[in-house]
Amino acid sequence: GKYDGVKHDAEWASAICGVPVEKITWFAREIGKKKNVWLLHNFAAARCDACENVPQLFMTLGAMGGHMGKPGNCTANNYHANAGNGGPALVKGGSSGYPSQKNEIDGVIPGPQVWEACLTGKYRMVGDWYSGKGSQAGEDRTCDIHCIIHDENAYLQTGPNMKRGIEAHRKMDFVLSKAQFMTTQAMYSDIVLPVTTQWEVPGGLSASNREFLFCFSQVTEPLFEAKTDVEINSLIMEAIGVDPKTVYPISPKQAFFNSIAGATVIADDDSGKYVPLVTVTEADLKEWGVEGKTQTGRVGLNEFVSNGGYQVERKKDDKYSSFLGYGSFIKDPEKNPLKTKSGKFEITCQAKADLFNSIGLCDHTYAPYPEYLVPGTGYETTFKDGKIDGEKGEYPYLLFNPHYFRRSHSVFDNCPWLREAWANPVFLNASDAKEKGIEDGDTVRVWTKYGEVLRKACCMENLMPGEVGIPHGSWVRLNEKTGIDEGGADNYLTGNNISGCGVTSYNNNNCNFEKYDGPALEDDCYTDARILNLG
Repeated sequence: GKYDGVKHDAEWASAICGVPVEKITWFAREIGKKKNVWLLHNFAAARCDACENVPQLFMTLGAMGGHMGKPGNCTANNYHANAGNGGPALVKGGSSGYPSQKNEIDGVIPGPQVWEACLTGKYRMVGDWYSGKGSQAGEDRTCDIHCIIHDENAYLQTGPNMKRGIEAHRKMDFVLSKAQFMTTQAMYSDIVLPVTTQWEVPGGLSASNREFLFCFSQVTEPLFEAKTDVEINSLIMEAIGVDPKTVYPISPKQAFFNSIAGATVIADDDSGKYVPLVTVTEADLKEWGVEGKTQTGRVGLNEFVSNGGYQVERKKDDKYSSFLGYGSFIKDPEKNPLKTKSGKFEITCQAKADLFNSIGLCDHTYAPYPEYLVPGTGYETTFKDGKIDGEKGEYPYLLFNPHYFRRSHSVFDNCPWLREAWANPVFLNASDAKEKGIEDGDTVRVWTKYGEVLRKACCMENLMPGEVGIPHGSWVRLNEKTGIDEGGADNYLTGNNISGCGVTSYNNNNCNFEKYDGPALEDDCYTDARILNLG
């Protein structure tokens, strides 16, 4: 409490997070300097209002315990490539040969503001992450949006404030979607262009860790009237008088080949250099019908494609296992300074505070040091006066949206077998449910100030009291008469709360619930899965 007069001890933390004081004390001792510790986090916290200090808080814990740059220790996110197997890529894909395109529009609308921008013509420009420029000082701007085009996203379904999103779509002069199924945004579009899956295109490369390069390739010709993204975009460009060759000067197959031919792998010696991954012969060039040069690599072209990629052989204690993030800095900070103003880990970072304060997306005044921020929507706001020992308010429960077995985000939610196997209930604490006369399988109405949904109850002893879970990604099924979503879409309940550099609040919304007094909800597997029969 040196800076703000509040004693931030285990008792203070326990009252907010619900973890007993003795467990907090035990945890603090467990992550001390005397032990090797892996501090790993996933991304749930990043989907909470007022969470933008969490990375700095987390890094501070790692620095205090000495869990960076030493064998047996790490402070990182829980992805394979960023934690236990970090370091430079051992195998890398090549360039496709498609030219990069300049975006003439410099305005970028933060995600939670996009539907309001469509409806009101106002947004706050805070930077462009996709261009690599990152965050910038906030600037209020205006826009006049008449058209929405959905390319390869599912933002109406997976983005916040879906109810306002549907209103925005209905306000537009024109909405276009590329889709493989009747997705939520396709359902609210004027025109839906059937686009191919990755199984119907020549192929491509991807990577999720440093030692394996994935290669997927075509398994079937495009079905029905589906066209590839390249074909659709080329036809649109032709229609508006733009030469498609300015964007796609080569064929998709040539681009696929180029990415393979340009792939490299770490050399077998200790030079640290990269060598060609794939052998290409004259016969290969003739068989593929592409332009290119012959080369000698570690694996044949057809073998690489048929294997679905390439795995760098790993052995215990091989030279690739010696990588330690920040290892050289920890070993000699003077000779190996970091790219910070001080050259060190900055627990106190004025640049962070200045940037967040200049963005101006919320009422917080950010300090240079990491501190707990009381969220504008979170646990504290489940109470009438915002005080955690006070009276509960209009929305006394904390709503979060766990990822769920039935789908990947929103993908596969229309699969009949998965809809039958996983019911997509609302998760309730058993004691909370009992107080309201709710049992397993009862139809429950859950509502926030943004919308309301119906779900069947799943009452759980291992869910904390005061918590309500609506699984993420269920396709909306809006009852136009009642205004209630009967599909259980989590984002029909979320709003456009935003903070920091553009953090979206998904996992700490406020809600209420009750046993529904209307007709019982039908199981999802018996409802419309939006599967179109075009025969």
